[in-house]
Amino acid sequence: MPLTLYGIARSGRLGLIREYFDVIPSSPTVIAAAAAEGHLHVVQWIYRQLIGGERWWGAVDALRAAARNGRLGVLEWLRFEYKPSLEVINMIAYEAGRSRKLPVVQWMLDAFSGVGGEVTLGAALVAGQDEVEEYLTSIWDEDTRLNAFGTALEIKSTNNDAARVKELVQQCRQSNVRQALVDQDVSLSLADIADLDNVLERTVIVDRLDVAALYIEAHRMHSSDGLGVALGAAVALNLLDFVQLLYTKCEVDDVRSALDEAVENGYWDIVKLVYERCSPRRISWALQQAASCCRWDVVHVLYASCEEGSFNIGRASQHAVASGEPEMAKLLRQKCKQYDVELALYSAVENDRWEMVKVLYGACRTYCVNAAMRKVASQSRWDLVELMYANAG
Repeated sequence: MPLTLYGIARSGRLGLIREYFDVIPSSPTVIAAAAAEGHLHVVQWIYRQLIGGERWWGAVDALRAAARNGRLGVLEWLRFEYKPSLEVINMIAYEAGRSRKLPVVQWMLDAFSGVGGEVTLGAALVAGQDEVEEYLTSIWDEDTRLNAFGTALEIKSTNNDAARVKELVQQCRQSNVRQALVDQDVSLSLADIADLDNVLERTVIVDRLDVAALYIEAHRMHSSDGLGVALGAAVALNLLDFVQLLYTKCEVDDVRSALDEAVENGYWDIVKLVYERCSPRRISWALQQAASCCRWDVVHVLYASCEEGSFNIGRASQHAVASGEPEMAKLLRQKCKQYDVELALYSAVENDRWEMVKVLYGACRTYCVNAAMRKVASQSRWDLVELMYANAG
């Protein structure tokens, strides 16, 4: 008997998939293996076996794999069957832009009426996909092109790709060039500062918190462009004092961007400071990212403000189970959808996380408890069987 389903899925042998699907443990991502090879019949069958969160994750992974590998048949079928959200469309767009497969890019833009185009162009620019880049720059409007080039410049400057940066600088807005310099911790000369808002950014770069505070008070700056730029610079340089000074005075969009950058860079003290001005949905995303890094102190801080029932909470719960954190699993369970708790229970049972089983089984439906109890019994954990029996049918 094969050890995993991945090789079978890649081979397209549906008969074997049917035979072993309920026998060999696997994750929803096995559908991506079939999607990557273009085996639509296997993708269709596996998709229909999945339910709830597993179906969501499986479809997303399959769409990304199909976009990455140019499998238009799989993409077209999942588009109608799954009906991807804007977030998922942007994921597909990113994979399409990174690939060398122009037909996938053209399909995506046509299928979603241009949604995700800026993401596609940005990904192509970063990945150096010249054919895709040339095609997209020929069809998009100036704002879309400038936004994509600006994103690519900031990424490439951080990666110290000097040659590419030199090309991109000629095609970006001045504000993008300035942000790229901040990301590289390059000081601007006073001659480069053309307006008062840029003075505030300068105070961040040269680490003069006192000057920044005086400047804000003197000009009574509230929700000005300069504050947002300065906040971005402060986060990029991990200057907590500056962030504390600025974040309550910025636009919500600027604070959200600050949260995103702080999470991506692992600046958790900043995350714990700025999250309170972000939406519950964005906080849930940050919580899931913190859980994936085992930063349970951050999870504890963000938990009260996160979005109840979101898939991010479900994923955070999975991380808690995998990391052996029963108290965190117990806490997160309270805001999880039931199927996320049940997925966590299955994961705990499959990985012999018996303390997690004790925490989770009471919130699961009878058929799930029965299935888990059979596995527990097969491992001769009779203490757990006795404990779970009251919840079993």
